[in-house]
Amino acid sequence: LIDHKSAYVTELGNVYFDVTKFDSKLCIHGEQDPTEFPFTDKIDPRDFALWKVTHDDDVTSDEVPYYWLSPWGRGRPGWHIECSVMAGEIFGKKLDIHSGGVDLAFPHHNNEILQSQSRYKCEQWCNYFIHTGHLNMKNSGEKMSKSLGNYITIKELLSHYTGDEFRMFCLQSPYRRGVIFEQYDSMHRARETLSQIREFLDDISFYIQNHSTNGKSDKQELLKSCLNESRKIIRQNLANNFDTNSAIEELMRLIKTCNNVIRDRSNNNNGLINGCYDNDSGTCAMLAIKEFIEITLQDLGFFSEFDKVSSESQQHLMNEVVSFRSNIRNLALRTGDKLQRIEMLKICDHFRSQLDILGIELKDRNNSQTTWKFISKENK
Repeated sequence: LIDHKSAYVTELGNVYFDVTKFDSKLCIHGEQDPTEFPFTDKIDPRDFALWKVTHDDDVTSDEVPYYWLSPWGRGRPGWHIECSVMAGEIFGKKLDIHSGGVDLAFPHHNNEILQSQSRYKCEQWCNYFIHTGHLNMKNSGEKMSKSLGNYITIKELLSHYTGDEFRMFCLQSPYRRGVIFEQYDSMHRARETLSQIREFLDDISFYIQNHSTNGKSDKQELLKSCLNESRKIIRQNLANNFDTNSAIEELMRLIKTCNNVIRDRSNNNNGLINGCYDNDSGTCAMLAIKEFIEITLQDLGFFSEFDKVSSESQQHLMNEVVSFRSNIRNLALRTGDKLQRIEMLKICDHFRSQLDILGIELKDRNNSQTTWKFISKENK
């Protein structure tokens, strides 16, 4: 930068970037207040440090001298120049996407732009900057920060919530906006949203399993239309500056539509899914909706902790175990001996509670069938 006449060395041994050599329109994120630094050896108050001279009392926490040798004497690199050097070393002369907290927009990112474009003689060093809002604590309103002592560790967070629940908490707010961390409101809202999604995926799987596929029907066309519309809207949401909050809301709207169809058949057929009497079950469209929701959630990083079944044989074993209990339970419900029925049902309930402890939830359906799923400890 000195060779390019974009920086200068002062008598004190500091090296500053000369902002006057660049078009002022490139200072896009703010303006430095000259009164913040009443004493300085800068030519212009807006100039920023590339190299800072080290004083005798500049030491690390281990009392080690905090400096390196340079052509300008003992010192250390400026904050902004470190990032530009690392980015250039790894990615070359141009970046596509650069992210960081909103508080880094000015002066840090602004100065990265100036020094990098000067170094590489280009008009646009980075194509996109993505600035995220702060994670704030509810009571203080301050951003969560280790230096302020108002933070919660990842380990502590995961002792109360799953990684998926925190991910949902983040995605339910625009990334640019600061979000308030509050366990009994926002985090519970995220947990409830995930619970509704999981419940729906269980119900729709059971629905598909117990209905035959069919050809074109009114219900099929309705669900297909809803799926196509939701697919389009979600894609538009994500393409609109990663509007994940609106995308999640549209996903829940699609789930609500499908649940209405499932409940409608439940009311008409005496049970959640009772046989295949209605040719207008919309099964093919339901299957497409289920796959779309699962793929969308996986793309957003969800359900990683639910991948606990590693082989078909394990799934088959669980199916057989659950089927055996279901047969015993149905036999108990049909027996005429009241005492025997009570004892058999107690055994079935105890068996279900033991599986629940192991993280496996059983659900007895209204049509004498039982389904199962893995659950996390927090959702039990």
